Amino acid sequence: MSQKSALLAEPVEICKFWKNRQRRIAIVVALREFEGHALIDCREYFTDKAGCMRPSTKSLSMVVRRLPELSRALRLALEKARALNLLPDGSDE
Repeated sequence: MSQKSALLAEPVEICKFWKNRQRRIAIVVALREFEGHALIDCREYFTDKAGCMRPSTKSLSMVVRRLPELSRALRLALEKARALNLLPDGSDE
């Protein structure tokens, strides 16, 4: 039995962090709806000449039901990066 997911009237921003602070490029992670599907959206935003953040076409979007798989893959990547000493000290966030 499949369960239809609730649709979002507006995107729900989960987090935002700088990809490149000097160039004013940020990554925004949000939950949103597109054509009746709930999505997880990791999108690059840039700062325009007026100083406003604008979405770029660079993104990773997928249906929310794949979120557990993505989460597991990111946890494994974090563990491997730590094991290979690819992260600076104090990057336990």
